Amino acid sequence: MEKEQKLENVYPLSKDENNLLLYDLIKEGKFEIFCQRIKEGYGLTAFVLTAMLNYGYEGKIEEILSSCKCWTSDMFDFLVIYWGREKAEDYWIQHADKERVAEKLSNEALVRHQRWNELLEREAYELLAEHAPLEFFQNPDASYDTSRVFSALVAQKRFEDVLALDDKWSKSDYFYSTEMMRYLLEHDVEKSCKILSIFSVNAKQKLAVRLGFEKLDDLYQYLYDNGQIDFLRVETDFLRRLKHKQHWLLLKHFRLWCFVKSFF
Repeated sequence: MEKEQKLENVYPLSKDENNLLLYDLIKEGKFEIFCQRIKEGYGLTAFVLTAMLNYGYEGKIEEILSSCKCWTSDMFDFLVIYWGREKAEDYWIQHADKERVAEKLSNEALVRHQRWNELLEREAYELLAEHAPLEFFQNPDASYDTSRVFSALVAQKRFEDVLALDDKWSKSDYFYSTEMMRYLLEHDVEKSCKILSIFSVNAKQKLAVRLGFEKLDDLYQYLYDNGQIDFLRVETDFLRRLKHKQHWLLLKHFRLWCFVKSFF
């Protein structure tokens, strides 16, 4: 069957006349003439297919489907009943006009056949994040809501793909995603610091709590332990306070040592 053939074609007759002519040929047992009319471009409809069932031509349905050049969209509804939805969808997606094919199909069928653009048109971001390859999201022609795609990819724990698409997200997308910031702290702590640098101290405090730290200094301590000295020096006063605390602790321990030494 010609894939580029339009779903609705110009009938030689009106739709009702088309149906009646083909019905009469089936009813009268003129199946060879019926086949010829189908090959010539007469329209195959749910009504005509039902007539084939009623007059004992069930075994010829797939043969007729393979030779027809014109059919109406109600044929899909017939095939769903006759074959079941999955087989009908698989047939439809291979043979129907590409501009109209998605109208009848479920999201699951679009996933099976990797019809990512149609899923994007339906804004099925969760399914795209679950199934679509990285290359689809990298395609400059794929115009999508970046924040929704970001959230969907993170929900699927596709963290590396999120990083591969870094030019598509704002730093806010990262910052307000607890899961993504937790991943960055563990796998790309330098990038997490670049994101932290544009937010206020109050915002950082809220993030620290979301990430499971008791206070902001605990987050800074984690960054310190992971070598992010430049960030802490430029963006915070943590190093100064840490240094002051260490001198104070040394003095405290020195005084304690002097006190203990006085007994000997």
